[in-house]
Amino acid sequence: MAVVWGGCTQYTLLVVTGSGRGRLVEVVAGSDVVPHFHTDADFLAWYERWLDFTLAGHRDLTWFSHQMAGDEQELVDTLINGSFATRRNAAAYTFITYPRPSPSLLDVLAQALSAEPHPIVRKTILPALQAQGEQGRDLLPAALTDPVPDVRRLAAILMTTNTRQGMRLGPVLSIMEAR
Repeated sequence: MAVVWGGCTQYTLLVVTGSGRGRLVEVVAGSDVVPHFHTDADFLAWYERWLDFTLAGHRDLTWFSHQMAGDEQELVDTLINGSFATRRNAAAYTFITYPRPSPSLLDVLAQALSAEPHPIVRKTILPALQAQGEQGRDLLPAALTDPVPDVRRLAAILMTTNTRQGMRLGPVLSIMEAR
């Protein structure tokens, strides 16, 4: 059953039969995108998490299906110490929209970027850094030496800014290019 229409052919569906009964799943109809189950145990848990995110002031719920509940300390603990890459990734996604990050979050994200073994999690940490403003964007060049090309590519893209004249390199990239 459709619960949320995300635009075009993207939906959040409530599974009503079978082993996934009561769970919510993200689908993009007619595409190769693999359906993605929310981590919530059932509809009520999903709805309560959505209310918590909304009331807490998360800046955008675009990544909601990939995010997890928790205060900053719980999320940091999961990002740094979590046993499963999927949970570390969910914690990183949550920091993209986190409403009131502490000043120490930048250091935590930078540490996680340098220590994270899984490239998908490193790719998610990059927009979490960018979301922290200019200071976060200044930490993105660390990913330009990542062994995975997709991580390096995303870092370079996130370091650029849109202007009326088109894309411009961020200050750090401009300095590096001049060398």
